[in-house]
Amino acid sequence: MKKRSEKKLGRKNVDNLAFDEFLGYNNQRVGLINENLASKAFIWWFVVSCYFPIITACMGPMANTISIACLVEKWRYYGTNHDHNDFGPPAILVVNILSLAIGFASNCVLVLHFVNRLSYKKSQTINIFGWTVAATMLTVDVCVFAARDTGNDRHKTIGFWYAVVAGVLYYGCTFTLLIHFIGFYLGKYPPRFNLMKNERTLMLFTLFFAVLLIWGGGMFSRILDVTFGVALYFSTVSILTVGLGDITPNDVATKILIMVFSFLGVITLGLILAMTRSIIQESAGSTFFVHWVEVSRLTALDNIRKHNTELTRREAYDVMMNIRKRAKRRQMFLSITVTLLIYVTFWNLGALAFKFAENWSYFNALYFCFLCLITIGYGDFVPKTGAGRAFFVCWSLAAVPLMSAILSTVGDSLFDLAKSADLTISRTFHLREVKSFIPGENRALNAIFTTSNVFRNNAEDNEYYNEAYDNDDDCEDNDDSQDDDDYDDSDVFDTGTLMSNLEDLTDYSAWKKFYVSEWLTPHSAYSFHSRLEKLPMLTQAIRKFRTISREKKNYNLSYRQWNKLLELYASPENVKRVANPRFWLSDESPLRFPLSEPDFAVAKIFAKMESFLEELHETSLESHPNYRKPSRPDISSIPRDSRGRHSRRRASSI
Repeated sequence: MKKRSEKKLGRKNVDNLAFDEFLGYNNQRVGLINENLASKAFIWWFVVSCYFPIITACMGPMANTISIACLVEKWRYYGTNHDHNDFGPPAILVVNILSLAIGFASNCVLVLHFVNRLSYKKSQTINIFGWTVAATMLTVDVCVFAARDTGNDRHKTIGFWYAVVAGVLYYGCTFTLLIHFIGFYLGKYPPRFNLMKNERTLMLFTLFFAVLLIWGGGMFSRILDVTFGVALYFSTVSILTVGLGDITPNDVATKILIMVFSFLGVITLGLILAMTRSIIQESAGSTFFVHWVEVSRLTALDNIRKHNTELTRREAYDVMMNIRKRAKRRQMFLSITVTLLIYVTFWNLGALAFKFAENWSYFNALYFCFLCLITIGYGDFVPKTGAGRAFFVCWSLAAVPLMSAILSTVGDSLFDLAKSADLTISRTFHLREVKSFIPGENRALNAIFTTSNVFRNNAEDNEYYNEAYDNDDDCEDNDDSQDDDDYDDSDVFDTGTLMSNLEDLTDYSAWKKFYVSEWLTPHSAYSFHSRLEKLPMLTQAIRKFRTISREKKNYNLSYRQWNKLLELYASPENVKRVANPRFWLSDESPLRFPLSEPDFAVAKIFAKMESFLEELHETSLESHPNYRKPSRPDISSIPRDSRGRHSRRRASSI
């Protein structure tokens, strides 16, 4: 496999300037894809690596369930008497048994890989070969039976159509796994499914759901005196809460059993829906957002270099914020568009199938499918033929849960859009917003970098907040547009601060000179005593940012707050990158990623405090007369996580 470039994956940047736990997307997923983050191929292989295994995990157990129905159901009946039926030639039954056995074995192999009991290469080889053989056997079975053993007053039953559906599902499993294996063979990702550990349990839930359907089919076929295939259709209608009313329980015992069965089915289906929705939310939207930001950012940098444009730090920040706003709008537009496209596809596909299977008009078929998708069953139109009921089982199990998950995700996006519209209307008509628990938070944030009084009592806190509330009209708004009117460079690059000292340093020699003169000088701005004096300010900053994080989950730092945070966190190791005028558009910019900005600020300040406390610990030991400085081992080979745990242990021992 090709060696993955960390620069392409963006992992290096995230490790340096953002902590994974505060990112709005899962960097581990992105890090597996061996494609440039800004390329179109990245999106395709990300979808293949993440979603194709989920699709297979849902189709495999359902294919086995329907394959059981096509095995136990008789395939043809004679004349108009449905009671006069048979399985067809014995060879048909033998092939069905072999197909079910191979398909079931392939599904077991997939489960073993999902729980990390079997390697990727072995499981993929067995699965692709097994499901291809099972699907081909059913296809041959169906084609031969339809050509030789039907006609002349011999008709196909629901068992035949279940065989058609099972064959299609087996081929679907083969297709998704084959595409995934091709991606691995081309070196696009390592030999594994791009799923987190908790997401791999989705396969177990789909297996339990399949067992539940098989149990319902067997139980209700005896109680309601119907065939297994019809009972499977009844079980599907009950679990999906459609309630068509064409088959109903007729005694107390059956009603009790249907209540228990429906309850278990709805709970299991709800868990599958919740996990599917979680995977969609945590991966799709945020990953596409990062991709679009990266594409626009690189395009902007190319235009800047092409036209030799000089940007100030504020101009670079404004360009990056505009890129993020466009990416968010595009993300919302894509979410709504894809949802509508999938909805219309399932709606029309179902209507087309029911039109021919049930001999309905196309409008009535559309009407029936629409009611099923929103789980309303009036019962005026119900599938009665074997083809219609077999197709309904497959179509409804895919369409109804998927629509619920996607519509719920879109609902969240529309809710966020409505909140943004409310804020826009408030600003347009100069409506006064309801104050938060801690008003004037922006003034408080500006003050945290100049105050050193950390240990306020409650009375002082109340007085401070009340004063901030009284002067809230003078505070800058969180909206970045408010900064344009009263922005002053001196507010960020004050005389004597780190950023002002580095403003004119553009080459490596000047930076190295600064490093030697400032870092190694005992009484410089980087000296131990200077750092110790900053501890109260850091503590105060943590208090304020944590308060904002609790009160405003989607709070965005302003330009001034970002610069003050970078000024506070700057060090000789990163000051050259931070002082770059194009920093906000560079590979080091934290604005490339969706993240919780207040939590990010707290994490960076905690890291700064950790380094201060480590120095305090070492200095206190060095001042001891019997202190002997231990030899430091080479930690370059120690994993990053281990070094972090070691540092935390040292800090906690103070």
